[in-house]
Amino acid sequence: MKGLLIKDFLYLKQQGRALLVLLIFFVAFAVMSKGGAMTAISGLAVAVTLVVVINTFAFDEGSKWDIYAFSLPVRKKQIVLEKYVFLIFMTAAVTLISGIFAFAFQGMENFSETLLTLAACAGIGITICSVILPFVYRFGVQKAWLICLIIGIAVPMIFTPLIRQAHLNTLGEEAITRISWSLPFIVALIFIGSYLISCRIVENKEL
Repeated sequence: MKGLLIKDFLYLKQQGRALLVLLIFFVAFAVMSKGGAMTAISGLAVAVTLVVVINTFAFDEGSKWDIYAFSLPVRKKQIVLEKYVFLIFMTAAVTLISGIFAFAFQGMENFSETLLTLAACAGIGITICSVILPFVYRFGVQKAWLICLIIGIAVPMIFTPLIRQAHLNTLGEEAITRISWSLPFIVALIFIGSYLISCRIVENKEL
C-alpha cells in the first residue's frame, strides 16, 4: 500500500500550482472579508480535501490505472484502503494548514471556538468524501459528481423544513453537548461504512 500512497502523493506534487492558486484565492478572500476570515478558511479546508481526493480518481481513470492496479499482487481491499488513508492524510494536512492561517488572522482569541470550527470542518470534509467515494467506485467520477450534486440539492430541501419544525433551538445545553460528543462517532461510522461499501463494489467490479 505504500507504493499506492506514493502514487497519489506524486499526483499531489504535480497539482502544486493549482493548489497554490486556490490557497492564494482563499487567503485573499479571508483578508478582504476581515471578520469572516474563519468562514473562508473553513471553506478552504472542505473544498481542498474534496477536490484533491476526487481528482486522484479522475487521474486514475484517465491513465487506466484500475487495469494495471488489479494485476498487481495487492488485494483489492488494500487498493480501496489506500484512498481512505489518503483522505485522512489530506484532512489532517489541510486542517493543520487552515489552523495556521486561522490563528495568523485571528490570533489566539477564541482559541477553543477556532479549534471546534476546524474539527467540524474536518468532520464535514471526511463525511462528504465518504458519501461520494462509493458512488465514484460504482459509477466513475463524472456520474458520481452528478449524483452527489442531485443529493446535495435534494437533502437540504427535504431536511431543512423538518429541522425547523423540530425546534432545535429549544434543546437544553446538556442535550446539545451530548449531540456534539456523538458527532465524531457518527463521522467514524460513516467513514467505516463507506469503506466497506466501496470494498464490496470493487470486489464485484469487472474490468
